[in-house]
Amino acid sequence: MDAAEVLAEMWEGEMPSDEEEEEGGGDELAEIRAPFGKQFPGLAPPENTPLSPGRLDEVAGSLPAGRIGLVPASRPSDVLPLIGWTPSDQSDALPIAAVVRSWEDRFGARLLRLGFAEFSLLVDRPPRSVEHAQRIAAEHFVFCDECAGQGLSDIPRITVSLMTTPIWTFWWD
Repeated sequence: MDAAEVLAEMWEGEMPSDEEEEEGGGDELAEIRAPFGKQFPGLAPPENTPLSPGRLDEVAGSLPAGRIGLVPASRPSDVLPLIGWTPSDQSDALPIAAVVRSWEDRFGARLLRLGFAEFSLLVDRPPRSVEHAQRIAAEHFVFCDECAGQGLSDIPRITVSLMTTPIWTFWWD
């Protein structure tokens, strides 16, 4: 599966119809998806600058203790479909895994935590500019119900979170 196609389809599903937008139903969504319009802005470009070892140690050291799960997978993004994990509103892990695989390739994202309706990724190459973070936030916006473990569901607030932590958390109702 192609992550760009998966996210573009999700984006299209979130946008109001022309009739709804004419009736004023699109005003709130325009604020939520700002600075982007009705068309999916496409995948954010990759980031090539990794976090410093000191920053990675700082982030890893701030995490609570957890249990380790071992899954025979060729890469971290393959774990989700291999164990049959799906968000509560979907029956197929493959679209989710395709997007996570893309983040793995573009940003060095690795599966960090996995729960019943959420998971977190540790990102080795997070965005370095607000513009880049906005593009990634657009992907997060349509990917799940809430981001950052803080209930964020709009691009402006997701952008701020992306600029402050290399841990990306996703939650579904």
